[in-house]
Amino acid sequence: MVATTLGAGSSVAPHTRLSFSNHGSRVDAYAWGENVDTTSTNNAGTDNTLYTTSFNGTSSATPIVTGAAMVIQGLANASLGYKLSPLQVRKIVTTGGTDSKNTSAVDRIGLQPNLKAIIDGSYINLAPDVYIRDQVGDIGNATSGVVSASPDIIVRQQAVANPKTAFGQGSGTENNSALSQSVLAGRNHSIYIRLLNRGGSPAASAKATMYWSPPATLVTPNLWNQIGAVSFSSVPTGRILTVSPRLAWPAAKVPPTGHYCFVAIAGANDDPAPNLPKNFSDWAKFVQNNNNVAWRNFNVIPAPPSGTGRPFHKFPFKIPGAFDAPRKFAVKGLGSLPRSSQVLLQAPLTLARALGITLRDGEIEGDNVLVPLHPFGAVDIVEGILAVGSSADCELHVRVPADTYKLNGQFEFSMSQEWEGIEVGRLTYRFGPGASLGSGGKGGDGCGGHDECGCGCHHGGY
Repeated sequence: MVATTLGAGSSVAPHTRLSFSNHGSRVDAYAWGENVDTTSTNNAGTDNTLYTTSFNGTSSATPIVTGAAMVIQGLANASLGYKLSPLQVRKIVTTGGTDSKNTSAVDRIGLQPNLKAIIDGSYINLAPDVYIRDQVGDIGNATSGVVSASPDIIVRQQAVANPKTAFGQGSGTENNSALSQSVLAGRNHSIYIRLLNRGGSPAASAKATMYWSPPATLVTPNLWNQIGAVSFSSVPTGRILTVSPRLAWPAAKVPPTGHYCFVAIAGANDDPAPNLPKNFSDWAKFVQNNNNVAWRNFNVIPAPPSGTGRPFHKFPFKIPGAFDAPRKFAVKGLGSLPRSSQVLLQAPLTLARALGITLRDGEIEGDNVLVPLHPFGAVDIVEGILAVGSSADCELHVRVPADTYKLNGQFEFSMSQEWEGIEVGRLTYRFGPGASLGSGGKGGDGCGGHDECGCGCHHGGY
């Protein structure tokens, strides 16, 4: 015998324990103990047409939770072909809940069952759950590792005859993060997006929308430029890698030479794409928690450079403020470049003053300050309040030894932006033989360019 002990909570959020309710460590769950609508009768019990809006007590809480348990059991039997054990039902009812107040620790009446979360989540998991991987190995959870390196956003200079054979399940390229080719200014391109589904039913009418953004340590939607959208007829269950048809990217929409970032947002009928946040705190959650949003850098390369020597590579990028209010940000650097490398941050004087960069920290050059940065190791550069909607044009100047382009190591430098201790954006440049994926990008002087890893589009990694 497995018993589920219930308590009664208020009908208005935040739900609190009602004074008459039993409570304690043995109480498993709760439901409304007041203002419950149900059928009623007269004193004689002969009228079957009456209703009441004041059913209450643990007498009302118990049938609510019982009803939830019956729904769970029915759904499990229909989808799995067998009934769950009483202990399994109790675990699902008592852990798959919502609670706007921490009643488990304060009111001690457990959690209130949330059928939507139970059905759509990891308990019964009947709904589809489509996702785009942030990096190889991503299984669709909130990201805590490398991001901005999605293997499922693929840009090619030519259309692929059979995308499923080239990039889909069984292709041998499932975990290849180097399928993209460099983007050429003034040329037509083809984009392919791969989705997986870890849910309990196929995702019908899935769609992915693609954007590009200029490089920045914080890539918020006001910087995005829509390329287009592509539809999937269905994304099957079982994490079967499903490839989109070709999304055409016409030459007229390809930006000028530079360093950019892809953003892809996917959704389906029963697993809709997330709404873009209205304020910055919601944006931080959006970046961190949504598995159907992914990011990837790409290069728009010029003609191969000529000449010899070791000139500075100069990479323009932006350091933006939040889109809703003035907010305090920290800007940090992280280098793993060879010794004798040099790194400089060129920033406008207005930004330098806002972030507290003093004249002794750098060298004045016109309207800019040029700040030397440590080429290897972590460094806290600056911290300060950035104006709402601001977007400062900066440059990262990097010089590396000539041998860098012959070595097999991973040499890179990153700039990141943090808000309240949470990394909300990262911009990474990599140097070496494998630095430019696909064709082009190395140039006559051995310039490795920068790869498709970590362009100010973090969505995890905290």
